[in-house]
Amino acid sequence: MGLLSLGMMSFLAGFHWLLFLLSIVPCCSVTITARSFGFGILMEQHDGDNGSVSSLLNFTTFMFAFAGMVIASSFPPDLFIYGVSAMLLISCSVFVSCWALLRAGGRGLKGFGE
Repeated sequence: MGLLSLGMMSFLAGFHWLLFLLSIVPCCSVTITARSFGFGILMEQHDGDNGSVSSLLNFTTFMFAFAGMVIASSFPPDLFIYGVSAMLLISCSVFVSCWALLRAGGRGLKGFGE
């Protein structure tokens, strides 16, 4: 869905505000849906104080959002859409890289079969 949003944002969003809205909706909806499940899986991996795990997850989420908005808004106002597209590209690349490293390392998750 991130790649769909990236493609739509890069090629369509600059033409009309409604196309911008339609290009960002897939990414936002998947993020909202997957965040709670992802946090639940990550919290299952740590035995003990879930409060500190939750605090760390929320802190990193807000720091990545802050960095993303700084990078996206560093583009000139008429190129802001391309700044958002750049952040979508960076975040998709980081996600795929992390996923590939975890899978290549053979690390399993507690509660999930191999």
